[in-house]
Amino acid sequence: MSDVVAEQRFEQWLQMTGLDRVDLEALAHYALRSSDQDAEKVELLRTVILWLRGQETAEPVPSLLLDFIDEYAAAASRAADELRLVTNALIASAEPEPQSGIPRQRARLTDREHEILALLAHALSNRRIAATLNISEKTVKNHITSVFAKLGVSSRSEALVVALHEGMLKNPVPNRVKSQMSSS
Repeated sequence: MSDVVAEQRFEQWLQMTGLDRVDLEALAHYALRSSDQDAEKVELLRTVILWLRGQETAEPVPSLLLDFIDEYAAAASRAADELRLVTNALIASAEPEPQSGIPRQRARLTDREHEILALLAHALSNRRIAATLNISEKTVKNHITSVFAKLGVSSRSEALVVALHEGMLKNPVPNRVKSQMSSS
């Protein structure tokens, strides 16, 4: 794979995760401060930091970066699993028990959460959702976390399956949001 293609795929990965080079550099610095790092891993992280800053490196950076991204993805997956367990436990303990034979209703989504869910159905990134709704990416992430908790899911795909099953996406994108999407 050429360096140009690797760079394009890396930028695509950044968009999909909602991260940027500064975020990754901060993660690499955090990992460097970890006490259980061996010398090889420390060198890998330093090389990744240099590359993220746009400096030349002696080693083939795309493979090093892929190792770093792989570690990040594994950690994010573990964290998501833990968050899902804690969230499900919290929801289960906070909601009243359903009366026998009557299914429990899911928590109601706010209007903004419905907008976010509709935009998720259009496979928009957090960055694109933020631009469409004129809010910050952090606010988008908070809304998505709230939607996931209310629906009892841990991924965008699960949220969309539940939303479709429950009829939450009959009018997928409100008209005022459609006009903002077409202008961006």
